[in-house]
Amino acid sequence: MIRNRPDFFARQSVKRIEAETAATPKKTGPWAHELAREKKTRYQEYGYLRHHLNETELKRFANWKNDFVRLFEYAARGSSYKVPERFNWIMDRQAVEHAIENWELWPIQKRTDAESWHTLTFSALWSCPDRALPLLEITTKDFTPPGYALKDALHFLAKWQGQELTGDTLATHAKSLCEFVIAIINKTPQNHIRLPQNTIYNLTSTTNIEDVEALYHCLRENGHSLHHHTLLHMASRLAKTPQNKDLALQMAIEAIEDGGADLNSSQWSSLCTSILALEPKNIKTSDEFSAADAFGVLLEHGFVPNMVNYTAVIRSLCLTGQPGKAWEVFQVMQRHDIEPDSIMWSTLLDGAKRALSASTIERVVEGAAEHDAIDVPFLNDLLFSLLHFSEAETKDNKRAGPGSVPAFGPMLHFYSKIFHLAPLQSLIPVDLSRYLDASRGLEMPADWQLARQLFPALDAAMSAVPNKLSPTGATLGIMFIAYVKSLSQPINLISLYAYFRQLISNRSPVATNFVQEKGTFVYDVVIKALCESPGMLRAALDIIGDMLKHTLEERSRSTSAAKKSAVEAAPATTSSPSLPLHPAPSVFTWSILLHGFLFHKEKGSGERILAMMRQHSVEPNLVTWNTLVAGHAKNQDVNKTVQSLQRLEAAGYEADDYTLRAFSKLVNREAALRKMEETIDRKKRNAEARAKLVLDADTGLQL
Repeated sequence: MIRNRPDFFARQSVKRIEAETAATPKKTGPWAHELAREKKTRYQEYGYLRHHLNETELKRFANWKNDFVRLFEYAARGSSYKVPERFNWIMDRQAVEHAIENWELWPIQKRTDAESWHTLTFSALWSCPDRALPLLEITTKDFTPPGYALKDALHFLAKWQGQELTGDTLATHAKSLCEFVIAIINKTPQNHIRLPQNTIYNLTSTTNIEDVEALYHCLRENGHSLHHHTLLHMASRLAKTPQNKDLALQMAIEAIEDGGADLNSSQWSSLCTSILALEPKNIKTSDEFSAADAFGVLLEHGFVPNMVNYTAVIRSLCLTGQPGKAWEVFQVMQRHDIEPDSIMWSTLLDGAKRALSASTIERVVEGAAEHDAIDVPFLNDLLFSLLHFSEAETKDNKRAGPGSVPAFGPMLHFYSKIFHLAPLQSLIPVDLSRYLDASRGLEMPADWQLARQLFPALDAAMSAVPNKLSPTGATLGIMFIAYVKSLSQPINLISLYAYFRQLISNRSPVATNFVQEKGTFVYDVVIKALCESPGMLRAALDIIGDMLKHTLEERSRSTSAAKKSAVEAAPATTSSPSLPLHPAPSVFTWSILLHGFLFHKEKGSGERILAMMRQHSVEPNLVTWNTLVAGHAKNQDVNKTVQSLQRLEAAGYEADDYTLRAFSKLVNREAALRKMEETIDRKKRNAEARAKLVLDADTGLQL
């Protein structure tokens, strides 16, 4: 009698949860909300299914729902939940594991029995939800469970994994669950499984981008409706990767056409910003996506961009080498009476700098001055533009090498007009006032023309700053690297580092604050310059030694302390550990050193440096692996190039544009590709052999 009232258990369970929630409102959890939602949706399901199921199937539906409501209550109440005696049929973890392992041995009648499936699946969800997915995967091979039961089980697991799992465990389970959902929807008749919108939300919140895209296509192909909130959530995730921005845009348009989206609301406007925004590291992988075209499509659908949206599209156009289009969009913005802010002016300046367009930089400076938007970050980028133009001209003239970038003199001239000289003077071992007098300000080699074109813009910017400013760490960093690039003799680099080392030893406020803010920057710049000079690798290693000194001393002290016996130990005295003089080498420091050794074709240096990194608890990143690939490829070592590529992938990284560019330095690329194919085939054969051994061992045990 009770089983024929499908809402009875839901009502009783919700009443208990509501009573506990009223007593302790702060403890209301997600499962309590799920239980309340189940109460609302249950009648809707029953109202539909009673026209499509016979009496036996309806009773089975009621039984499943009654049990499932108890599962939600169990999850909501946790240890305070008292399991009813009528639930003594629930199997424990061991029994579930045994069923998974021996499923293929069960008779077909039992494997396709709805009651058996109900018992087994519900037991897994209750006793060991971490094993429910493998159970679903194996039990649905020969049997199609009721759609409502599959829907509930998938919903529970999608919610459970987000609540209970973290890190790699969550990522692995989320990926497997999403792939199973796609497979079971494609396998079953259309409309057999109708996923609730919050199930889709939970699935797409935890899985990877590729599976979000695959799930979207699966749902669309199988006629599933997607609420505009669901589309917004999925599109927001997809918009973060360049290759999926067009799909995110498509979702936004779908939501508009369904009447559920207002592109000018805060959430949808934020999505538009994500779609239009590109990052420098993703430029090469986003060739098929056009920010300008996407912007046009959004405008056609009623989008009214604000300053943030305009900044995103202009930045993307600048990053993709379209400064002309960026300026056109900027002019459109001005015609709509939107006043540019300092971020917009800096964005335009960065685009003009990347395009090496002195005339555009001059136009940007004039506009920024008119709007009183010239601030320290803007001035920093303007100074860096002078260095950038000089480096570009150095490459064009093929003059690369120590001291080949004559930008420091002009940069110092403009720097001294707007910034206080004292902080920079504290970092550089030459009299900057005399340097300015001796260099006669803007003097550059006669054949250096590109950088000279920036002088009018720099003059205009300096004139717009009435009082001298205090340089930031970024300002000092730009000037420091320009000074290093102006030094033509390695001995001058060594003298510079010795001077800086003395500053740090004496706890110079400017130097120590600079290191605290910029980390290994100074060390990295000097090491890189030394590595570019023949015979200077030893000097670069000496700097690494200084950076490791504190770590080694601490390790030595720890070892000495451990050797003291408890009997000999004096009464404990506390002393604060000494602060390190120099920062420990970062992954970028090690990568710079690695590049230097490979550049000079030092045999075996790559592995030695990788070993040193790991010895000091620094794991190689993508830059490190790309450096290794480039070094071995440049030296035409096919085997080591292939090994480095494989290790890059084994470390969890994907090859990017820099990887491909590094690989292209290898002349005999065909041999490398053959080597990679041979390795893949060998791994496949080894895996098959291991699988055969396991199978033989299992067979032997059964015998």
